[in-house]
This record gives sequence, C-alpha cells and structure tokens, in this order.
Amino acid sequence: MIQKYHVYILGAGASYHAGLPILSDFFDKAETLCEGNKARQPACSGYQTAIKLVRQFRLDNKKSCQPQNIEDVYRLALEFNDTEVLEALEKVVLGVLDLNGCLVNYDGKKYRPDSVYESFVEKLFPYEDGVWARRKNVDNTVIITFNWDCLIDYAMFYHTMGPYYGVGQYSKTNTPKLLKMHGSINWGVCRACASAIKITPPNDFVGTRFIEEPVEFDLRVVTEGLGRQKCNCGKNLSPKIIPPAYRKDLSGDITHIWDAAGEFLEKAHKITLIGYSFPKTDTDFLGLVQKALDNTIDLMKIEVVNPSCANIDFQNNYKDIFCKHPSKMTFCEQRFEDYIYQIKR
Repeated sequence: MIQKYHVYILGAGASYHAGLPILSDFFDKAETLCEGNKARQPACSGYQTAIKLVRQFRLDNKKSCQPQNIEDVYRLALEFNDTEVLEALEKVVLGVLDLNGCLVNYDGKKYRPDSVYESFVEKLFPYEDGVWARRKNVDNTVIITFNWDCLIDYAMFYHTMGPYYGVGQYSKTNTPKLLKMHGSINWGVCRACASAIKITPPNDFVGTRFIEEPVEFDLRVVTEGLGRQKCNCGKNLSPKIIPPAYRKDLSGDITHIWDAAGEFLEKAHKITLIGYSFPKTDTDFLGLVQKALDNTIDLMKIEVVNPSCANIDFQNNYKDIFCKHPSKMTFCEQRFEDYIYQIKR
C-alpha cells in the first residue's frame, strides 16, 4: 500500500499565544526585553549592544526596507553584506528565544508542556484503544514547522513520543515526524569545527532556571549565554537556527530535512497550514512546495488556518501560490488554540 500523509505546516502564528513574536513584531518584543528588569533580560552575551546596532541600521535604512519586519531587515543586511549587522541580528533572535523559546507550566507536581501544543499533540496522536504506549495516526502524519522554539517538542517528549527530526536515518515506526525547517534551539553545532547537529531532548533541561517562581520554568538548551552543552573539541555549542532571510544557508544536515519535507509533501493527501502567512520572499520553501505539487497526484485538500483568512490580500496570496488547486482550498479564520478543539482525525 502506498503511504499518504496529512502534512501540517506551522508558522510563527502557531506559537504566538505563548508570547513568541511573529516576524512583523519581532523588534518590538526584542526591545521590550532589552528595557526590562534584570530578571527578565536575556543572558545572551552582547544583547543590548546588538539591539542598539540593529536599531540604528533600521533608522538609517527605513526607506529601503520595512523597519519593523525582521525578515526585510535581514534582506537588506544581506544585500549590503553587512556582517556586523548580520551578527547583531542573530544575537537579537537568540535573545528573544532565550526568554520565550520554551516555557512550561508547573502545576505543583509536574512540569507540564504548553497547554495549546499539548492539546494539539494529543488530538493528532490519540491513544489507540486506551493503551498509553500506542498512538493512532503517527505513521501518516508529518509536522513541518518554521519555529525555533521547543514548545511542540516538549509536548511530544512529555508524552513519550520523541520525534524524528529528519536528521539521521528514520528506522522506527510509531515515531512522530517533526521537521524544523529553520533549525531549533535544542540543536547544537560547534562553530569552531563545523560539527554535525547534536540534538538534546528539551525534557533533559526542565527546571534549570527559574523565571517566575513557581509558575514557569525555562527550557533553554543551547542558547548563547546559557548553553550547558559542549562539543568534543571543548567549545560551547551554539544553536542551529536559520535566520528569516530570503537567502538561506541550507547546507549540511539542514539539507536532509528540506529533502524529507519535499518527499512528504509529494505524498500528501491533505495539507494544513497554521499561522503561516506564506511570504513570497520565502522563495526556498515556495519552490519546494511548487515542485512537490507538480509531482503529486494524491492531494485532496489544502486547509489554511489563520486569523487573517478574511483578508482578501491574504487569500489572494495563497490562491496565487496554489493556483493549480483552487477547488481544494478552504480558509478557516481562527487562531491556532481555537482550531485545535475542532480537530477530528
């Protein structure tokens, strides 16, 4: 039997409920953190200096880019080949992730995952006949995400469903497939010796640092300033994240993840896009999707879940991208947390 998949694609809007910013308000979030008290400031080394440098770059070039949109600022910095600004932008990204990348709730007994992602995981993979160790839909479901945070990762690990990330050989059945296209804060690489990605399960670090006792605990894993992981050469590992730029470095292990995403999309019978605006500047993913759609005969439905679905420009952007499949598209004007409750598999 030919395996077909339900592919979920998650954008920044899927983590917005947890306090993580979308691209258009990333700088607002970053500067608010910079102005906060010491307990709520990122430990990322040089964060405040980076914020000031990036702010000046945005002011100097406000007529050449959208200064509130981090993706467009990255675009301009790349065009100018301004390595100082590019390094500062990376520190800004890491600083925001440092305090918002993966918070879990302490209920007095357990460090529970984010409730929205926990509900999502349980809806996608319900128990089979009430047996804890067996789950439905695992083999025919793929989750593609552009988010660096570990919110969904921890929800999976919490329920003993450690995901296959697309790195290394996939040899297990009954293992959720989670492809993080832009990397993750729990993926460490050594910049000194260009090591392969080292993945650390986020549950290994529950409770390593208090944020607001006793409600929230921080799950920083590799982020600069808090990294506890070291390379074999003795250097600290840095998080493997791909910045939100239109020209991406998709080399090394990341290539395998993107290749796997393309293969799963070619075999998709349904695609659900949640909290993803599908910017036309993301030419890498746009090309991947269009190639997959050109090579598929299985696709039956394309479902778009986003609070902006009523916006005509938003709809037209999607209709342009999926122009060969107009009759298969549906738009659902909902937030991620509201959509979850109506999921039926």
